[in-house]
Amino acid sequence: MRACWFAGLPSKARQRERLALVDDPKKRAPMGQGLKSLLLGGQSVPLHFALFDPEGMAQVADLFGEDAYFADADAFWAKQDEAIEARRAAYLDEVWREVVVVPRGEWFHLWQHQKAAKRKGRRVYIDVAQSGEVTFHEGYVSQKEGRAVEKGEGGEPAAKPARAEVTANLCTYIDLHRHAATRAALLGAPGVALRLMVAHAVVGSALWTVRPEPQATRDDGSRRALRSPSPRPNSTSPGSRFCACSAWPTTSRA
Repeated sequence: MRACWFAGLPSKARQRERLALVDDPKKRAPMGQGLKSLLLGGQSVPLHFALFDPEGMAQVADLFGEDAYFADADAFWAKQDEAIEARRAAYLDEVWREVVVVPRGEWFHLWQHQKAAKRKGRRVYIDVAQSGEVTFHEGYVSQKEGRAVEKGEGGEPAAKPARAEVTANLCTYIDLHRHAATRAALLGAPGVALRLMVAHAVVGSALWTVRPEPQATRDDGSRRALRSPSPRPNSTSPGSRFCACSAWPTTSRA
């Protein structure tokens, strides 16, 4: 019964081709979906999948006239692609930000997308199936874009930073030569070098460091002698004059 139902669909030429396969003992005649594809020329596209008026195009129907298909799949796709492009242009005229046509052989995964407001950059996806069916998904963005919008980062990807004119190694090379030129210029202008040194000392700079002499020794006796009060020399001796200049504490001997 199923084969008879399929046999009512094609033209007489297709039916003769099918009967020749049945009568040939060296070949296996297709059954089921294979038979349907053979009788319809490779692809069966129902009339209700068309986005255009199918009037005037070659059609085939079953024995009972309940289902009808396009006899020429290539002619159907030529008309269907024109209708899809017209619908895409109509969506763009409605101020949709973007209309994406998912081509045949690919799939629109609804779980990878989410609904969004039009002001948040939502778009229309036109999903075209191999069977000829076309589905319109309005107002969707990808899950990644949706999360970015919720965080206030915007749906558009961040702009790629501009590439530097010189590499890091070249920047270091230029800086070293600039420092060398500055030092050479200061050697020829000692007055400027002195003012620069004083400015560093007064204002403070990471390039200017003053550390006290630690007066350290590994010998315990020397360390105790340094910590004990020193004897004050005679005020008339040369040592007293040295201590006075160096603010060294002096003591008089008995």
